[in-house]
Amino acid sequence: MQKEIGDNITHENIKDYLWKTLRNGQVVPGYGHGVLRSPDPRFVALQQFCQTRPELKESPIIQLVNKTSEVAPSVLKEHGKVCAVDCVNVRVGLM
Repeated sequence: MQKEIGDNITHENIKDYLWKTLRNGQVVPGYGHGVLRSPDPRFVALQQFCQTRPELKESPIIQLVNKTSEVAPSVLKEHGKVCAVDCVNVRVGLM
């Protein structure tokens, strides 16, 4: 995801990427977890921590993760997928 979107991290580019992924029959790792029905508390804690550290807050990967968490729920709802956030599995180039 990070490689495809690059430095142009916008809600629209993320939305386009998510739709392309879903239309190709792929899943969006970290979203639609069978047990979690709201944001994973680990994700929330990491998100809050990153906001306190300037070097993390400005990181493109952190910005991508945060913006994806803002866009993905509505895309997945429209697609018909159950949405939950598990940041550990979000494929944005970290794994």
